[in-house]
Amino acid sequence: LLDKNFTPVENGLKQEDDSTISIIRPDVTPFYVRFLVPSPSLGYRWFIADNNGRGFTIPSGGNITVDLPKEAAKTMIRKIDESVNAKTPRWLKDNIKQRIKMIKTKSEDSYAILNMLSSAKSGVLKTDALDIWYTPGIEKVSQTETYPQIASDTVHLSLARNEYEAFQLILRPHYDISNLKIKVGPLSSGKAVLESANIELMKAEYVEIKFVSDLYGTKGLWPDPLPEIKGSISLQKEKNTPIWINIYAPLNQKAGTYKGTIQLSMNNRPPVNIPLSVKIYNFTLPQESSIETAYGVNINKNFHGELSDKQWQKTYDLYMQFCAKHRISPYAPHTGSDIIIKYEGNPLKPQIDYSKFDKAMSRYLDEFKFTSFRTSSLPNEIMGHKRYTDEYNRLFKLTYHDVQEHLRKKGWLDKAYWYWVDEPPINKYADVKKGMELLKEACPDMRRLLTCNNEDAPIPYFFNTVNLWVPIMHRYNYQAAHARQKLGEDVWWYVCTGPKGPYPNNFIDHPAINPRIRFWMIDKFGLDGSLYWRITYWKQNPWQTAMSYSPSKGMWGNGDGRLLYPPRKTEQQQPIVEPPVTSIRFENLRDGLEDVEYLKLLRKSNSEDKRILLQTIENRLIKTMTVFEQNPLILMLQREEIGDAISEKQ
Repeated sequence: LLDKNFTPVENGLKQEDDSTISIIRPDVTPFYVRFLVPSPSLGYRWFIADNNGRGFTIPSGGNITVDLPKEAAKTMIRKIDESVNAKTPRWLKDNIKQRIKMIKTKSEDSYAILNMLSSAKSGVLKTDALDIWYTPGIEKVSQTETYPQIASDTVHLSLARNEYEAFQLILRPHYDISNLKIKVGPLSSGKAVLESANIELMKAEYVEIKFVSDLYGTKGLWPDPLPEIKGSISLQKEKNTPIWINIYAPLNQKAGTYKGTIQLSMNNRPPVNIPLSVKIYNFTLPQESSIETAYGVNINKNFHGELSDKQWQKTYDLYMQFCAKHRISPYAPHTGSDIIIKYEGNPLKPQIDYSKFDKAMSRYLDEFKFTSFRTSSLPNEIMGHKRYTDEYNRLFKLTYHDVQEHLRKKGWLDKAYWYWVDEPPINKYADVKKGMELLKEACPDMRRLLTCNNEDAPIPYFFNTVNLWVPIMHRYNYQAAHARQKLGEDVWWYVCTGPKGPYPNNFIDHPAINPRIRFWMIDKFGLDGSLYWRITYWKQNPWQTAMSYSPSKGMWGNGDGRLLYPPRKTEQQQPIVEPPVTSIRFENLRDGLEDVEYLKLLRKSNSEDKRILLQTIENRLIKTMTVFEQNPLILMLQREEIGDAISEKQ
C-alpha cells in the first residue's frame, strides 16, 4: 500500500488468497497499490495500480474491490499514451501500436497484457538456421524465452555525439552453429559515414544465480559479463545468445540518420543482412561528466599473474582507460605514482616529491577528465608520533597544507577529497569529528568526505567539519542535503550490499534498467555524485560465483563489489596485461551518466517550455527512490523526447 506521496504504508494490506487483498488502513486516502509480478524473462518487476492516476478511496463504511493486474494494465496504457507525442519516431509509434493491437487478443489475461506493454523486445527475422530479434540494453534476456510477437524489420538506435548507446541482437539457432561471424557497418547518412571502428561487439554470457539478492531475483542463469567478440562465435541449439552492440558517435560526427546493416555469416550459407538505423542528435555530450564518481578499483594478482612493476603500471593504465571510457572516476588514479613524503631536519620538516604524481595526474585528470580523486588517509602515526599528539599535528599540517597548495597550483584542488574513514559507528563519532577538525585546520579548502549508514545524513553532529556527505542511498535526507548544498557543500550517495529492493541497486538479479534509472534519480533529487566501494572485488571468481561474500561468509548480493570481470575466466600464473571485461550493469551505469548530461542540457535551455518538459518527464519516471519506472519502452520514449528537444534550435 502506498499513500498519496507514494510512501509505503506499514501493515496496510492483508493477503486473502492468490488474487485478493484487503485494505486494512482505510484511513490512508487516496492510496495506490504496488505488486511484484514475475517477468516472462528473469526475476520480478513492480507494477502499480493507480486508478487513472487519481488513486483509490474507500467509501465511508464500505469496501472496495480492486483487480490489481487489470488496473495496472490500465495504468501502463495511460503512461505509454502520455509518453507518445507528435515527434515520437514512427518506428517506435508502430512498435507501440502493434503492442496495443496485440493486447486486444489477450483481454482476459491481464498479466500477459502487462508483459506485452512493459518490454521493447521485437522480432526481426526468422530463417531456417536461426531466429533473430533485438532489444535495448535496459532489458535482460534469458536463454530460454521465445521469439517476440512484435515485429520490426529494422534495428533502431538514437544517441548524441560523444555518447555510447547499445542494443542487443538476440540469436537463437535451430541447431548448433560453430563459426558465426558478425560485421556491423560502416553506416552512412548522405556523404557522412559512421565508421565501423566506432562499433563494438560483445557476447553476453550467463552466470548462475544460486541465492537471490532480494525480492527482484530468481534462481537460474542471468546474463551479465560481456566479453569482446574476437573472430567467430559458437551458438547452442535452441538457446538465446545476446550480442551486445555498442555504437559510439565521435565528437565531430555530423547529425543525421545513418543506415547500414548487421551482417551474419555462417559456413556454406549466404550471409544474413539485418537493416540498422542510427539517429545521431545535433548536440554533443561534454567530455567531463557533470556527476562526480568515486569507484574503488584494484589489480587482482590472482587473475593477472605475477606482474613486473612495468607490467603492473601498464595494466593499471589499461584499467584507467577503461574507467575513463565509461565515465567512471576511480578512487586513486595515481596508485603507483603517489606523492612521496620524507621528513628531515631538526625540527622535522616534510620533503615532498610530486614528480610521479604530477605526471600521472596530468594524464588522468587533464586528459582523461576524471572528476575526483582520493588524496590520502589519516595515518595512525607520523615518524613515530601517534595521531593527534602535538608533534603529529604539527607535521601533518605542514605536510598537507603544502599538498593543498600544490593541488591548487595545478588546478586539481576542486577534484580532491579526503576519505580516511568509512561508515563509522555512532560510538566512534567523536574520534571521527576530531580527525575532520584536524583536516580542516591543515587544508581548509580540500573536501572532507564521510560515508554514513547508521542514520539519515547529512548528520548535524558533523556540521562545519564534513563538507562532502555520502549517505547510503536509503539514508539520504533530501531537505538536510539541500540545506548543506546551499552552504557550498557537496552531497553524493552510494549503494553497496544495500539497500535491497525495491531500491535500485547494482545486483545481477535486478532489472537491467535499475543502475541506469538511479542516475535519473541523482538528477531529480539534486545530488552531486555517486560512490561505489569496489568494482573489482574478486575474492571469489565472479565468472563462477555470482554471489559476493563477506570475509565472514555472509552473502552481500549477486555481483556486489564486482561490476567487472577478470580478463580470463580462471586464475593465472603467467602475466596478463589486459583490461577487465565489462558487464551489462557497468554499461548501464555509463548510460545513466550520459542520460544525466541530456537532462542538464535541457535544464540549461533558455526555453521555459523545455524546463517544464524536463520536470514533467522526471516526475513521470520517478516518484520516490523506491517507486520508479521499470518499463524500457517508457524510458525510450522519454529519452527520445528529450533528445529531440535539445536538438531543436534555442
